[in-house]
Amino acid sequence: MDLHYAYLDYNLKDLNKVTKRVLLYIALGYIKGILAGFLKRISAYIKNKYSLFKLSRGLCIGTHRNLF
Repeated sequence: MDLHYAYLDYNLKDLNKVTKRVLLYIALGYIKGILAGFLKRISAYIKNKYSLFKLSRGLCIGTHRNLF
């Protein structure tokens, strides 16, 4: 009987490890997605800001298209 309980306990520990790992991967993926979206938004904002700045300086639109 003791062996049976030890086996069950071992399986539960393993399951606990697996669920923790899965939750960790889900959380990391979620955080990565949020960061990627945030960085995309920031880079788009900077590009818009910079291109408007360049256009207001009167630079050629062709060079603007080549740079970005």
